[in-house]
Formats: sequence, C-alpha cells, structure tokens
Amino acid sequence: MNARLLSGVLLGVAFLQWRPTPSKVAPRISQICVQCASEPPRGISCPPSVSLEERIVLRVTRIAGAKMPFTFSKVNAVIRAVRMSRQREVAAARMAALEESNSLLQSQARQLEHQTNEARELAHELALTNEELRAVISEAKKAWAAADAANRSKAEFLTVMSHELRTPLNSIGGYVDLLEMELRGPLTDAQKSDLARIRRSQQHLLGIINDILNFTRLEATEVHFDIIEVPLRPLVADLDAVVSPLANAKSLEYECQLPPANVYARTDPDKLRQIMINLVSNAVKFTPEGGRILVSSTADDKSVSIHVADTGPGVPRD
Repeated sequence: MNARLLSGVLLGVAFLQWRPTPSKVAPRISQICVQCASEPPRGISCPPSVSLEERIVLRVTRIAGAKMPFTFSKVNAVIRAVRMSRQREVAAARMAALEESNSLLQSQARQLEHQTNEARELAHELALTNEELRAVISEAKKAWAAADAANRSKAEFLTVMSHELRTPLNSIGGYVDLLEMELRGPLTDAQKSDLARIRRSQQHLLGIINDILNFTRLEATEVHFDIIEVPLRPLVADLDAVVSPLANAKSLEYECQLPPANVYARTDPDKLRQIMINLVSNAVKFTPEGGRILVSSTADDKSVSIHVADTGPGVPRD
C-alpha cells in the first residue's frame, strides 16, 4: 500500500480514538508516517521482519505516550474500508462511464434507425420512379414501332406507285421511238420537233419518278449519285421544252443564254436537270403576265454558275 495512504489511515485512527491537542500532535504524526515510509525512525530499533504498518504504529505510540488504545486489527479494518471505498468509487466511475457510453450508443442507434427509415423511403420512391420510367420506355417503343410501320408502308406505297407510273412512261417512250423510225410513214420537220418535245417531257417525268424512288432510298440511306463530266450547253437547252409552253400560256418572255460548248461540270445530270426545272418553274409560277424570265450562266477556271432571273416579286430576305 502507498505510504502516504497508510499514514493518512493511521492518522485518522489516532484522532478517532485519542484526541490530544491537534496543533501539537498532528504535524508530528504526519512527519513520523513519512519518515517510517522511507527509513527506520531514530532511537527505535526495529527488526527487519517488522512491517511498515508496525513501524508507524510503534512510532505513533511512543510519541503519543502509549496512551492510544488501537491495535493492528483496527488498522487493517480501516485499510480494508478505505480500499473498499476506493473500489466503490472506481466502480461508480466505471458505471458512470458505461452509462454515458450506453446513452451514446442509444443515441447512435436512434440516428441509425432514422437513417434506415429514410433509406427505405428513398428506395420506395426509386422503385416507383423506375416503374414510371419503364412505362415511359414501353410507350416510346410502341410509338417507335408504329412510326416504323408507317414509314415502311409509305416506302412500299411510293415504290409501287413509281413502278405503276414508270410503265406508261416507258410505253410513251417506246411509241416515240417507233414514230421517229418512220415505221408509220414519213414525218415532217414539225412532227419530228414535236416528238422531240414529247421525248424530253417523258424523260423529265421519268426523272421525277426516279427522284421519288431516291427519296425512299434516302430515308434508308441508299441514295446514289452518278457524278460524271456533264456538258452544260445541252442540259440548259433542254429547259426550253419544259418552260416554253408554260411561259407562252402566261404571255411571258423566256430567254435562255446557253453556255459555251466547251463548258463542263462534274455533277449528277439528272439531279442538276431537276434543280434547274424547279427553279424555272417557280419563276414562271410567280412572275405576273407579260413579265420576263432569263436563264444565264457564268464560268471561271474552278466553277460554273447558272442564274435564273425574273420580274416577279421575288423572295423576301427574312
């Protein structure tokens, strides 16, 4: 046991059982206890087998005049009581620490339960959102399937229609060939010119049908362009067969300035012919009666430009 604790215990026993003047005895007893803890007191011979408690009791007894009637059993009882008191204090401190830890654990458990409930609610909301998303995806797939079916139906219709229109146009071309061969008799120059106009119109309508087929292929990314070196002079001259009857019907003055014979362009001839016919047809449509339409071209070393001008109101800039 610690020497200071033992000295305090014996000092308490001394004052409980014997009450001399405190101011004179108490400092001396404390001094005795400390000295006995470090070395044997002077003037007192103690055998080596004497314990520290016995040394303190002997010294205190001599100083007090051997008038304090306390024994070693009482000292041991006090020591045990002090030990038990300290153990109870330690146990109480441990109990308080355990209660604090338990309270902290309970608080954490409540927080964890709250977070678990929130996680469950979020999981439920996420499940509902997933259900709604699956429903939207299902509707989108149905709409896509319906649109795809409609697109296929349109493509099939255009294909069938184009085929049905091609048949009579090819027949017209065949009869024109027969007439030009003069199998039915000789033809005048005027008749030959009319047959040439019929052939150009037939080829133009056939080109439109081919464009319709190209449109169906365009949706299937199957459009093909035949890029070749094309002489522009005959291509621009072919516009006369289509535009002149329309211009004469509206009393329009139509003039076409043909490009030089040595001017060529790398392009698809059918696509270019259709573009020029569309431009000139719009000019005829929107030019008032008595107006004028002019088709001209310019060329340099790298490019060729074809111009269509008319006296109509034109297209607004905005």
